[in-house]
Parts: sequence; structure tokens; C-alpha cells
Amino acid sequence: MKNISSLEQIEEVLESAGYETIRNNEGVVMKIGGKSIPFTSVFTIDKGQNQVIINCQIARMGDIKEEEMSNVLFTLLDYNTMIRPYAFAIISATEDPDLDDEEKWPIVLTDSLPLGDLSDQEILASVESLWSALSVVPVLLKASVIC
Repeated sequence: MKNISSLEQIEEVLESAGYETIRNNEGVVMKIGGKSIPFTSVFTIDKGQNQVIINCQIARMGDIKEEEMSNVLFTLLDYNTMIRPYAFAIISATEDPDLDDEEKWPIVLTDSLPLGDLSDQEILASVESLWSALSVVPVLLKASVIC
């Protein structure tokens, strides 16, 4: 499929690749990773930037011990060079009143894909890269970087 520009098309691509999805007005939600405790990935369209944004939550700020915060943030920043095209990020700027509390801010793996000539192969390549990026999360958990 070429020229993907809608959530419906993104959902179709993901489902044709065997992923279970749920679509609403704001995005397409896909579970990825372990069957018992999968990570939640959300595909949204930013029309202002003309791109698809993929965010996969791995933790919340409140999951990090206060005394480990600077070490954790440094480690996440360092890992960004190893997990391209994904990057670790903290979602703090939002209109969601549930996220007024810093401890609830999601720590995510994020990627973006430009719209215009977006193909199903590019979406699936991003999902494959997400799998690779998620492979470092157990290492971070084991090192007690994230509680």
C-alpha cells in the first residue's frame, strides 16, 4: 500500500501483518512484546507536522526512584544512539489533565514517519525497529534503572 495518510490505513497495515489493534478518533493502539505484559504502542497523525507519530510506553516517571533519576535519564539519553530510529522521550506537554502530576508522565520510545509517500513497508520497518529498541528495556529493568 502506498500513500498511507489515515488511521484506517495504518490499522489495515498493522492487522495484515498479524498485529491486534484498536482504533479510535485519536490513534491506533497496538500491543507489542510479551503476551502476558505487552507494551502499548500508539500511532497518531500529526497533521500540523504532516507525520505519523509512534509512541510506545515503557514506564512512567513515578516508576523511577528519586535517588536514581539523574542516572536513569543519563542512561536513557545514552541508549538513544543505540536504538535509532527510535528514541526515549518523556511526554510532559499534553492537554490530558491526568498527566498534570509529573509522576504520571509516560516514558516512551518514539519515532516519526513523514506522510506524503508513506508505504506499508515503512510502517512495518518502524515496527521492526521498535522490536529492536524494546530489546534494551529488559536490560534497563534488570539494572534497576527503572523500577
